[in-house]
Amino acid sequence: MTKVHIFFACILFLLLSCSQKNEYQTEPINIVAGSSKITGKIIAPDSLMAGGVKVSIFVLHPITGDYSAYEIPTDDSGRFALDYDMETSSTIIGLTSNLQTNPLYIKTFINTPTHIEIQFADRSTIHKIDVTPAMPKYDMMQSEPLFWKLVENKPNDPNWKYPHHYKKSIDDFLESVKKSYNRKIAAVLGNDGALTKEFRDFLKKDFRLFYYKSGVFDYEETMKINYSKCDKGYGEFA
Repeated sequence: MTKVHIFFACILFLLLSCSQKNEYQTEPINIVAGSSKITGKIIAPDSLMAGGVKVSIFVLHPITGDYSAYEIPTDDSGRFALDYDMETSSTIIGLTSNLQTNPLYIKTFINTPTHIEIQFADRSTIHKIDVTPAMPKYDMMQSEPLFWKLVENKPNDPNWKYPHHYKKSIDDFLESVKKSYNRKIAAVLGNDGALTKEFRDFLKKDFRLFYYKSGVFDYEETMKINYSKCDKGYGEFA
């Protein structure tokens, strides 16, 4: 499973609990069956467009707990379009192409078309993005990189030692997980003033679900990893 697929799986778990406004949302997400549309254009140097550009779009369906994946070739002018079904009043679309490394995450609304134009300076370097309805570009471009920075963050302490959780009680382990989560959030998101409150809260809750699901919910496997003193993967909780 790729990073983008794992990220989307976490978002799905998050949105499944979002049928009404809560402390992590600025507006409620209502269950409404319908459809919407995204149109766009890829603008890049001729050398990159010559081989053809393919756009991949992932649409979340939080009610059924699934997502739809589409691969769309652009036309000769770099344009593409997709009609897609929705289950809620708003959702998240992931958009990537064979010219970029990280996907863009776009908040979309039912019965409201979205249009996006992405201009590349060279491969993997986005020069400009225009999207309608408008949303902060930083949220669009940095949500996934920030999520994986949270996952990969480790203590910045030269005296840090791998914690032997298998020798301690479950309560001690859970307290360590909580402290680890709070430390990672502070280290990665604490001083990021460019991220909006909506996406900051979104990432905090999304990462918390991922962090607990990947280790706490599979306690036996986490203790096996801890016992072997493996310092890789998602089970270190440091």
